[in-house]
Amino acid sequence: MVAVPLNHRRAAHSPARIAGLAAVGAAHLGLALYVLSQPSLLTFTPVKPPVMEVTTRTETVKELPPPPPVTETVTTQVTNRIPTVTTTINIETPPASANRPVATAPADTVTGPTPVAGVPAKRAIVPGRIDPKTWTAPEYPSQSVRLEEEGRVVLRLFCDVSGRITVAEIAEGSGKPRLDNAALTQARRGGWTCQPGTVDGKPDGTWFDLSYRFKLEGGR
Repeated sequence: MVAVPLNHRRAAHSPARIAGLAAVGAAHLGLALYVLSQPSLLTFTPVKPPVMEVTTRTETVKELPPPPPVTETVTTQVTNRIPTVTTTINIETPPASANRPVATAPADTVTGPTPVAGVPAKRAIVPGRIDPKTWTAPEYPSQSVRLEEEGRVVLRLFCDVSGRITVAEIAEGSGKPRLDNAALTQARRGGWTCQPGTVDGKPDGTWFDLSYRFKLEGGR
């Protein structure tokens, strides 16, 4: 509101002035009341909070390629072992037994003085032997080579008066059946011949032992 100083001395004498001042005051009051009655005229602008801008940086990590595979090379040196047969021929005169043929002189041959009854006659026996011209070693069994089997086989052979081996058997095995069978098969094949033995100085059938060893080259 506007305060208007009043001059008491002139107010009493100037009613028109008083009326003018009242009109001005009423106008101001009316304007104030109008403004207050119109809330839409009062505009309040809200203050927006500051916007914080966050920038996210995304980095793409490239996957490293896997390391190359490691290849381990193992070199195994294989030495082929060549089978060889070491043959040791031992000629032995086996004792006579009831289940083995005993070399006897022909019935029509006079062998000397008639022995005294009850006293066994001593006979000079020279056993036969393998003819080296016909000797061939037994075949080394392939499975025995793979298993590195070795051993000594003793064969008992009967050589008749014609020089043929008519009986062959195992006298002492090697402990390896395959080696024993290979030796026995070769003896019975008929490829070997022998030099006949003698009894009391005359050719006759005799027993003799033949031993030989299956041995791999580089073996024990």
